[in-house]
Amino acid sequence: MSQDYSPSLVTKSLVFCGDAAMKSAAGPATLLYDKVNDNNGTMYNGSCFDFDGTDDLVLTSDPVITGTGDFTITAWINRATINTYDFICGNYSGGNPSGIEFYGINTGEVRCYILGSVTTSTALVADTWYHVGVRRLAGVVQLYINGVADGSAISRTTSITGTLNFAIGNGPDYTSENFDGKIADVKAFNVALSAANMKELYDDSKVIIPTKNAAAGGFVSQANLIGWWPLAEGAGDICYDGSGNGYDGTASNTDGDEWLTGQTGAPQLVEGYNRPMLFDSTNDYVNCGASNALVTGTTLSISAWVRTVDTDKGRLFQGQKGAGSTSYSLIVNDNGGVATAGYVSCLTYTGAAHTYVSYDASIDDGAWHHLAMTTTASAQKLYADGALVASGTNTFSNTVSTDIAVIGSLGGTTEFVGGVINEVVLYDSELTLAQVQALAATGPNGGPLPPDAMSLSNSSDVVAYWRNDGNVTWTDRAGSANGTAVGSPDDLLFKQGINGSKNVNTGRDNQGFPLRFKNVGAVGFNGVSTTGDYIAVADSPYLDGFTQFSISANLYPPKLAGGGGIIKKWATVGQKSFMLYYESTGKLYLAVSSDGTNTEYQNSVGAITEGAWNDIALTFDAGAFKAYINGVDVGVDADYSTQLSVFAGSDPVNIGYANWADYYLEGQLANVRLYNRALTYAEIQQNYNSFKPRFGK
Repeated sequence: MSQDYSPSLVTKSLVFCGDAAMKSAAGPATLLYDKVNDNNGTMYNGSCFDFDGTDDLVLTSDPVITGTGDFTITAWINRATINTYDFICGNYSGGNPSGIEFYGINTGEVRCYILGSVTTSTALVADTWYHVGVRRLAGVVQLYINGVADGSAISRTTSITGTLNFAIGNGPDYTSENFDGKIADVKAFNVALSAANMKELYDDSKVIIPTKNAAAGGFVSQANLIGWWPLAEGAGDICYDGSGNGYDGTASNTDGDEWLTGQTGAPQLVEGYNRPMLFDSTNDYVNCGASNALVTGTTLSISAWVRTVDTDKGRLFQGQKGAGSTSYSLIVNDNGGVATAGYVSCLTYTGAAHTYVSYDASIDDGAWHHLAMTTTASAQKLYADGALVASGTNTFSNTVSTDIAVIGSLGGTTEFVGGVINEVVLYDSELTLAQVQALAATGPNGGPLPPDAMSLSNSSDVVAYWRNDGNVTWTDRAGSANGTAVGSPDDLLFKQGINGSKNVNTGRDNQGFPLRFKNVGAVGFNGVSTTGDYIAVADSPYLDGFTQFSISANLYPPKLAGGGGIIKKWATVGQKSFMLYYESTGKLYLAVSSDGTNTEYQNSVGAITEGAWNDIALTFDAGAFKAYINGVDVGVDADYSTQLSVFAGSDPVNIGYANWADYYLEGQLANVRLYNRALTYAEIQQNYNSFKPRFGK
């Protein structure tokens, strides 16, 4: 029998403990639950699409749900008015529908129509968020509101023909029953979720795949999620399908005010987001630095994943280029130098002549494809989806060039790729078929799920390894050839993994991207200036009148640039206040005020580490401040006795925001704690050690 000997959290004088991993047994996950005094904080980080009730529409590329089998649809909705029929989502099939209509009716109830209606008993009210769902199990349809079965279960065995594609927010024939209000986090499953599943999705809106499907007698798999539209993009006209099946929605009739962020009560979909870059086929590319710093020999290999519907010729990767030098490129929609949709080519350039090895891989179908090329001084091989598809015997000599190596374009000037590129690996060796097949590994939904290239037996041959992990910098995981994103790339925003349970080193999200964060029950913040995410604890009287207090939290900043707010209690005029934040150097700053107006700064409170979990703690004792990082006393002992001799003020505590320079946090915070006394050094270390297993210290 194993034992856990890790120390427990110090609870004496703990007056607030907000932790996403310690949520309440009831209520939506749009609250940060205080496990001490039930002083819950409200998360202002929900994102959604606001339909205008007139003609806004999100139309996907597939009916998604058809046939007579089991299914489930869920969504978060907030109706602006209850005076009409509002279509939530479905695949209406014309006059006498044998599709799915999932909508709210003019008396407030929610209805599903499949050649006959099934209606809830409860009427929804306006301007309120609800989690709504419908499932069909063995021909019986049941509706759910806020995780609870509502209304009668009715037999509806009709086959769903789905002659029209799945739509969100706009009803029959996409011309009527226009939804007036907000919709977020629409999911479609090809199984009937259990009652426990429905409650789980309501209780914790960060969950993508619920854990147990008792109705079907087994677990829900990632493959059962056949459509997922978070509606969290925040801009543009594409609503991405996070299921990995490629049923992206296109928003039409928009006028720019549909995207909303920072919504109170909307589902919390920020935690652990990977934010990969989307190439727009116009001017987006990644500058990987000088080619002559990469491969100068005649033997090399390129591996990459791509997902695109674009038919224009584009360079997945291009090295060397300049006049009088040689070059090598992996090109999509190219057949021997001629733009041809679906083809892929391995190009080698001798400095005088272009030589190609080409194959029709149908890569313009919107699905994920793994592509690879190898070349030696006298032979080339081309791979598609783990198979050798073409080869050549062209002469290749690799003359040094000062031109840049580029992902997504030819030299950053032409032949731009449209779509998503990921897992680009450059080798100074010739990959074998087995090695290519390892890199072409897929997950249960067919999306990319390759191992970390640096964990494979040929990792010493890796020259550079770029994962698509942002629209600013692509970090080279093999060295220092970091890529710089150029143009105006968009972000794809998707939650990590299956319930976030995948290991951060091997897991991928539902789009196939590497996990940016391991899920440790933290809350994520997007760092957007002036409109960023934050949590407001409405009233914080627990520190009032005390001459001592302590602040403690676990912080993960993926980058320090731009700084970030951690916590503040900045009072109205005449009351004592503080805020804790960090600037781009990583140095922690503490601002205090004796009256809510004058500010004194302590700017030597140690420095946090980028891309790592930092356990931070500050204590206050009758004016003296001390600071600790990862259980270590950083040596600060500042006297603020005239400013904060007695802490006071009932103003809210804000988490993830500091109003000094409008610092919004980008990254994660976990287990934010407030004590009404100064913790001892031993207690600071005890708290730090208690969280080591959770945060991988």
